Amino acid sequence: MSLLLFVHQLFGADNVEADAGSGGATFASDDISSVQYPRIKLIKGADGVNDGDIDDANPYPIELRTPNGDSAMDDTADAVKAVLQAGTAAIGKLAANSGVDIGDVDVLSSALPTGAATEATLDAIKTAVELIDNMISGSEAQVDVVASLPAGTNAIGKLAANDGVDIGDVDVATLPSDTFVAEDGALGKGVLLQVDDGTDRKNVAGDTDGHMQVDVQSSALPAGAATAANQSTANTALAAIQTAVEILDNVVSGNEAQVDVVTSALPTGAATETTLAAVQTAVELIDNAISGSEMQVDIVSGTVTASNAAGDVAHDAADSGNPVKVGGKAVAHDGTEPGTAVAENDRANFTTDRYGRQLVQPVHPNFWSVTANYGSAQTDTELKAAPGAGYALRITDIVFSNGPTAGNMKLTEDGGGGSAADILETMYFAANGGAALHFTTPIPLTANLSLEITSVTVTNHSVTINGYTEAV
Repeated sequence: MSLLLFVHQLFGADNVEADAGSGGATFASDDISSVQYPRIKLIKGADGVNDGDIDDANPYPIELRTPNGDSAMDDTADAVKAVLQAGTAAIGKLAANSGVDIGDVDVLSSALPTGAATEATLDAIKTAVELIDNMISGSEAQVDVVASLPAGTNAIGKLAANDGVDIGDVDVATLPSDTFVAEDGALGKGVLLQVDDGTDRKNVAGDTDGHMQVDVQSSALPAGAATAANQSTANTALAAIQTAVEILDNVVSGNEAQVDVVTSALPTGAATETTLAAVQTAVELIDNAISGSEMQVDIVSGTVTASNAAGDVAHDAADSGNPVKVGGKAVAHDGTEPGTAVAENDRANFTTDRYGRQLVQPVHPNFWSVTANYGSAQTDTELKAAPGAGYALRITDIVFSNGPTAGNMKLTEDGGGGSAADILETMYFAANGGAALHFTTPIPLTANLSLEITSVTVTNHSVTINGYTEAV
């Protein structure tokens, strides 16, 4: 067996070991159909010289030669041999918009497309733009008005009366001589209040406070006004009223009227002095019988016995009679109803187990429970509707459960109109956190308001709330 075959059978893969099994050198090879082809790494250099491995920084030198064996190609004699052949390939003939980079190109001539601006046209445009630029100062165009505006009925040529056209700010250079005289200024021509006496105009006079002086020459009394005769009658009536008021004033001392009761019959059923004395005696007797907060009673006849001091049915005897008793009625915990429900406002037995232990229901009769599961944050979302006028919600238990995102939750009551008041302030929860709360004293909501939840920066979360409805 040859060494190569032995190595192939031993390893069955690339590379061979020169001395299989003895730790000989390994030669690189490629296994192709069970035949090992040696791998060769190139280096460069003259005989006996290693100028380094071939790579990008140390390339292998190549010299192009002509077919006749010249040491180098001649640019003129051999140029035809380097010309690319014509054809439809990308190198022979570039397709439109092919994106192939062919290097720098010098365009020696190019005809302008139809309608393109010539150099003469561009010069004319430049001249026109320069003229426009010369007439602009800052951000405004300077215009010389060479002729006045023509007369006419248009708004600019002739303003119509009260037409509301804004003509800008106006400076009044002069006014007529009859100008307005300032307040407290000297008398003279001006804008004054005047009257016409039939011949001339007269200024209306005023006092130093600016009040107009008016002389009333005559004035008829309005209908119902008091004449001199009526005023005399009124004076007489006022004198009588004054006398009456003075009499009333005399009977007042401080803020009380002093009255002497000459005689007064008691109304029917009114207590006489004798009756009041009898009432006083009775109250005093009752007061004597009370010691502290208890009334003292002496049993003057009869005795206290087991029959009149205890109930009429013994313990463990069959229940009977009306409920005048201290003990309850025993029931068995066998899943059946413990008794018959009575009508509202009827007297009822309280129940015990068969050992006399009183049965008490710790849950309010109007108990309720709500639960909700959400996948995103909530804002004033209703959990329990308003109970109606005259009723209010009470909360006894709360269970919060938060999902994978940390956040916070709180409970509010709906105040109407979009306003909500906090009833359980914000509670902050870590991811996958929660809380279970029980309140010995229930959390009260305002009458006839609903219960809502608000949560922030949370994803999956749930809430369960227990409580009851109470009349208020």
